Amino acid sequence: MEALDRALHARDAEAARAADAEARVRAQQGDIEELLATVQRLEFQRERLPLGCIEWDDQWRVAQWNAMAEQIFGWSRAEAVGRLTLRDLLPESEWPAVEARIEQLLAGGGGQHHIARNTRRSGDSVLCEWFDTPLFDARGQASGVVSVVRDVTQRLDWERRLLDASNRDGLTGLPNRSCFVAALDEALSRPGEEFALLYIDLDRFKAVNDSMGHSVGDRLLQAVADRLVSIFRDQDMVGRLGGDEFAIMLGGMSDPSEAALVAGRVGEMLRRPFVIGNREILTSASIGVAMSARRHGSGEDILRDADVAMYRAKEAGRARHMLFDHRIHRQVVRRMQVEHELQRAAELAQLRLVYQPIVELGTRRVVGFESLLRWRHPTWGEVSPAEFVPIAEETGRIVSMGAWVVEEACRRLEHWRGTGGDDFYVTINISPRQLADDTLVRRIADALESHGLPPRQLGVEITETSIIEGHNVGPALSALRGLGVRLFMDDFGTGWSSLANLLQLDLDAFKIDRGFVSGGHERGEDFLRAILLLSRSIDRPAVAEGIENTEQLQTLLDLGARYGQGFLFGRPLEAGEVPMVLGKVLEPGAIPGPVDGPASMDGFAPGRDVG
Repeated sequence: MEALDRALHARDAEAARAADAEARVRAQQGDIEELLATVQRLEFQRERLPLGCIEWDDQWRVAQWNAMAEQIFGWSRAEAVGRLTLRDLLPESEWPAVEARIEQLLAGGGGQHHIARNTRRSGDSVLCEWFDTPLFDARGQASGVVSVVRDVTQRLDWERRLLDASNRDGLTGLPNRSCFVAALDEALSRPGEEFALLYIDLDRFKAVNDSMGHSVGDRLLQAVADRLVSIFRDQDMVGRLGGDEFAIMLGGMSDPSEAALVAGRVGEMLRRPFVIGNREILTSASIGVAMSARRHGSGEDILRDADVAMYRAKEAGRARHMLFDHRIHRQVVRRMQVEHELQRAAELAQLRLVYQPIVELGTRRVVGFESLLRWRHPTWGEVSPAEFVPIAEETGRIVSMGAWVVEEACRRLEHWRGTGGDDFYVTINISPRQLADDTLVRRIADALESHGLPPRQLGVEITETSIIEGHNVGPALSALRGLGVRLFMDDFGTGWSSLANLLQLDLDAFKIDRGFVSGGHERGEDFLRAILLLSRSIDRPAVAEGIENTEQLQTLLDLGARYGQGFLFGRPLEAGEVPMVLGKVLEPGAIPGPVDGPASMDGFAPGRDVG
């Protein structure tokens, strides 16, 4: 019985072990099936990845190769697995760099990311972004690498195009200002690097746009760019800074005289006619030249110097070049100081008007005054209008200063009417920039009304050159004519405007430039005679400017001139002195001594002398 029990117990134990073994086998089979399913899922996902997936063995032969890898490189799986090596995907020039990365990767340096130029099966190149991760066996030894690859050829091409577009001028294809300044910065940062910079501004380009249209203007800019590029060396750089401004960096140039010679040749080249469609267009350029120096901390610094020299060339008469030097640098510093101080000159009561008498030459009776702007600085003393007016014009401050002039002149007129009657007028000078201001006419109308002035007691002077250089002054002048103020063309004869201008603008009078009176023009008397004949023919009085001696006065009287002004009759008067001469006869020398120089400068026409 005992033996039977042992036998049964042994049988049951064996059955339990068999059942346990069967359970373990079933469990292992389940794990294997799950693992196979996972592998199948991974294989499925790997095949459908939008990225190339490549597994390399320890000899850098392909062990796995998915569909996207086929698409990127062109080899099928059958052609790649076990046959293709990493070197087959690389141009020979890339091998040393790649082998160094491989060595670092297999030494346990962690995953790597890089962009490489690879080779397709067709021999074409492709830019790829690689993410490499090492594989390790159970002993921790590197047994291969898994690479995930993305074709970035198109993306990088677009990025390159976008970068190139951001650095290029859309009209001419030249480097734009930001790109050009970056190149200047780079050149200045290189030790021992020397170069010259030309800053080119086309003269009167606005007239081309206004008269022929912006499409013609754009084509002219393209033609200028093509002409500039055609004459320079590979080491030079031509860029468009914006508008009608170009710049050229002359690499390796250290001699200012050589740079000036090149600038002269550029100016001569740009004076040759441009043929745009069926039109021949003549233009010229003002060119500033600056040499690289240690004082230039950035590209903007040397660009500023060249820009200043270019403006000096424009001021000297256009169609020329000028070299930046320390004298010009001092002028720039002075200009910045004047610009800064001018901002508060009116607010600080530093501005005032003086009044140049206008007389009837036959009787010497005062019939009017030209108001002239003056600035007395607390430190500098009297600042010449020839210095501050152009700065006010360029910065736009002339508009606010002009508003002050209108109000001040009308305020004084109101006072003088109460002391000396109303048989006289006062003129103010208006620049083209002021005429372009929409508030000018309303401001003058308000000032006349608030001070109770008849419009004919106020006159507005605008220079002849402002009319003939294409400024659209007609609407503003028509509005002023509608107010009833007097209209004067100033500096008549300096620009030789057409008779049509005189008639179309319906001017009250014109003022003869002092150069014809002083004898500064060859055959000046003949011109005077012609101008005065024109004055009588169109029934518009002429006022001769700059009469400084009795000989000039007698010549004018002999030619039939009726009105004039100048130092022969006295210096410009301070406001408090005006009532003393209202309606009076001014004999030569009646008002002693000029107080502000031998010739007064017109307040709103840079460079004009009013005697």
